[in-house]
Amino acid sequence: MTGWLKSWHNETPGAMDGMSGMEEMMKEMEALKTAKDAEFDRMFLDHMIHHHQGAVEMAKLIDGRSDRAELKQLGQEIIKAQTKEIAQMKDWQKAWSKK
Repeated sequence: MTGWLKSWHNETPGAMDGMSGMEEMMKEMEALKTAKDAEFDRMFLDHMIHHHQGAVEMAKLIDGRSDRAELKQLGQEIIKAQTKEIAQMKDWQKAWSKK
């Protein structure tokens, strides 16, 4: 994706606006560094579900907004894979909350 960004628009991810999402993720990573055991498990799943949901929503924007076949294919792959992963993580949350 970084290569596409560079070749299509001569930009790099750090040069783009809207990096606050990345900053938020870095704060979450810091909190995870001190968490352990069940607290870590819960925080990790909460953050990853949120992260994946954002990726799915972003990927849904591709269709109808881009003519690039490779980007559309990537978007469909992201939607399929991360929707499946979200369901798995939610199943783990349910199962682990019963322990």
